Amino acid sequence: MTRKIALINFKGGTGKSTSAVSLGHGLAQRGYKTLLVDCDPQSAVLKSLGGNPSKNLYHLLVDEATAEECIVESRPNLDVIFSDFILQAVESHPKVQIARERILKRRLSPIVKRYDYILLDCPPEPNIFNLNSIFFAEELFLPVSLDYLSVSGVADILKHLDFIKDQLELSSHIALVIPTFYSAREKKSQRYLGVLKEHFGELVAEPIRKNVRLAEAAEKKQTIFEAFPHSHGAEDYAKLVERVINYDGKK
Repeated sequence: MTRKIALINFKGGTGKSTSAVSLGHGLAQRGYKTLLVDCDPQSAVLKSLGGNPSKNLYHLLVDEATAEECIVESRPNLDVIFSDFILQAVESHPKVQIARERILKRRLSPIVKRYDYILLDCPPEPNIFNLNSIFFAEELFLPVSLDYLSVSGVADILKHLDFIKDQLELSSHIALVIPTFYSAREKKSQRYLGVLKEHFGELVAEPIRKNVRLAEAAEKKQTIFEAFPHSHGAEDYAKLVERVINYDGKK
């Protein structure tokens, strides 16, 4: 059965796209057929993995291109639907005004069963792409950098989800919290990690340590497993991959 996961945070700089790319490739390396969908007009996935797609998420949502036409085989077992800046035009386009929160779900439905995992990299603000991702996904992963603004911003995400649940039928739930930019030498890292564990308990994954190799891998248009397989970043994301595989995704 396909696990549908959205990585979401309304604050930028939390390692969300890095987590999406690393998790996606890590699952693919372990033999799981994985689709990564970049729902952010900033196109961090494209910048991290490289590629030259002829069609992207915009064409899927607005031009009614098929999912097959938009999918790019980026790595063995890892398919990607990329995005770029033109995706911003979707929000006001007349074709996406009816049942707009479920358009992604409708457009991806023909290919869902082909995959073991579908990961959505969401933009860092509440908009139509986040809304569609929340309705498509069954599990929500929250990458949270261990700093005041990011940790305090989690409350905004929870309020947003509660608001949507009050207005519309929503089945997705927070399944994992991923602490990022962790440093054992910094007291604030320990403090904010404790805050997350106090609130979310066992849903908090092992933290992803600060590691410059993660940014350097993106510059090379490679994942951390390709560019620096023996780095702390590769070690931490490998642990995250194993946790995701061993978790059934249910509440």
